[in-house]
Amino acid sequence: MEVNLKNFQVTDTIHGTMVSLKNDAVLGQWLKKYGEWSQGENIIMSKFVSKGDIVIDIGANIGTTVLSLSKKVSNEGKVLAFEPQSLMAQCLQTNLSLNDITNVIVDTAAISDKNGWTFLNDATFSGIGRYGEAGISDAGTRIKTIKLDEVKVPKCNLIKIDVESYEWEVIQGGQNFLKEHRPVLYMEAKNNVDGTKKYLKWLFDNEWRCYWHFAFWFRKNNYKNDTNDIQPGTGDMNILAVPSKDNQPNDLLELSSYDEDWDQNKLIDFYKSNNLKIEFGEMNLD
Repeated sequence: MEVNLKNFQVTDTIHGTMVSLKNDAVLGQWLKKYGEWSQGENIIMSKFVSKGDIVIDIGANIGTTVLSLSKKVSNEGKVLAFEPQSLMAQCLQTNLSLNDITNVIVDTAAISDKNGWTFLNDATFSGIGRYGEAGISDAGTRIKTIKLDEVKVPKCNLIKIDVESYEWEVIQGGQNFLKEHRPVLYMEAKNNVDGTKKYLKWLFDNEWRCYWHFAFWFRKNNYKNDTNDIQPGTGDMNILAVPSKDNQPNDLLELSSYDEDWDQNKLIDFYKSNNLKIEFGEMNLD
């Protein structure tokens, strides 16, 4: 059967066959060229996920993290994926079907600090192909919101949160859940953003240890072996938070306080002094 796609593209990726938007200037472009995007995030998270685990992806987009996590937890585990942006959720569901994945539950609600309704400014970014930048707003597409505390699971081993500077609201609405299950957290972080400081303080106060991880979009050893980095050095700063009683990573720079800002020079000094390699991208260590 011939399928004529005008708005979507089908690409062979490290995760399997994936559908994305043709005009997606980030994920779509990277998947087509490299067969992966920001794979360092999945490599880091995979160290804290095992067969049979239950994990949650908040801000799942088209599924580059979901598909990776679903393989790690296997059919004995479960992935809960939350993606309120309609086109992204459509691609996510398609990608699960194309790869015969049945251990993922997709919910189109946004995780927030309250149950109810809000708006998503997705139209603002869809026209320029920056779908991942859509976030909670005062106007736009009406979407349902729920608190993380409303999610009922027997256990939770890891949560990924990438919701465009709305991470603190997710934490606020999930404090009981987090205290009960004490998962590893992998969250987007931004310097000089009040919400980042607030969620870091909460994590420090509740005995999570926090580490910086800069996730490069490009990886030298990428799936399609394309060595041409079209945006050198581009990536996202994230926080890996590990409960203090769990095994801690020894290859990431730990935050000494909740109000500490990311400093690239400090990060480089850490890798140099510990004779560590920056595995997942490009950074000048000279």
